[in-house]
Amino acid sequence: MLDSFEKGMQMNGFIGFDELVDNSMYLDRAEKVPLFFENGERSRYYSVINRNSEKEVCTVSERYGIVQHADAIERFITSVQSAGIEGYGRIRNFGDTVTCDVIFDNFVVRENKESFDGKGDIHLGATMRNSFNKSVGFSVYPFMLRGVCTNGMIFKQRSAFNRLYVKHIGDVIGKVGNGIKNIVENMFKIENAVLNMIDVATNNVITFEKREDMILTLGKYAMGERRAYQLIEQYDLPLSLSVWDLYQVLTEYASWTRDLKYSVYDGIMEGAETILINGLTVEKSGTPLVTV
Repeated sequence: MLDSFEKGMQMNGFIGFDELVDNSMYLDRAEKVPLFFENGERSRYYSVINRNSEKEVCTVSERYGIVQHADAIERFITSVQSAGIEGYGRIRNFGDTVTCDVIFDNFVVRENKESFDGKGDIHLGATMRNSFNKSVGFSVYPFMLRGVCTNGMIFKQRSAFNRLYVKHIGDVIGKVGNGIKNIVENMFKIENAVLNMIDVATNNVITFEKREDMILTLGKYAMGERRAYQLIEQYDLPLSLSVWDLYQVLTEYASWTRDLKYSVYDGIMEGAETILINGLTVEKSGTPLVTV
């Protein structure tokens, strides 16, 4: 593990479920309002307005139902508790989109000290996402993090892990309970899958001949070569490091960089997961890159 990960956060920003629900009441709210043509005739489409910013978010059909962030988080937490789980969580507010990560108490996958660095446990939980702008519906994915770093490990692609996605059509909130219960039950069955995945990534060492190759390669996973350059500088990355280290760099950056747009946050997290699952192929740069 690279030394730059050790920031001593120790679950920084995570609070109890009751406080989490209370805090969600201050998140952005939206309203669906009818649209009209210039001649006064009513359109069959509606405009979604973010009432905090008073900006139009998107145009939707009559079937589209808004799920307020506070309602989404309250139902998410209630469903987790109804499955017999208590724990801690955090909210990341992107305005029109919100994410909520919760950690399950008393369910920790301990790292095998013969294979890993032994500097932290992996906590299991789930992350919820909700939006007003149709970028995501109401979705829940398995969520994992290392307690020493508290950087998110979201599994959206891996088929072994159950996921929940509900479009904002019909009774969205009513469809959530059983889906979350199934995710929670599945989480208790994947300890070996998690350890094996990390073991492979830890032992898969990638070596770059020069920094230009690293910038070019990581640019595909970090939402651009400029951001890849920033990551390499910020974490002082060596030319030889493991897939697990690369994964940690990307997820920590996405988890704790406050000024990221949701699309950038989500893209980097998916890029990290792709590296973790598939590894990566080093790209060769023909000429040195000029970075400003």
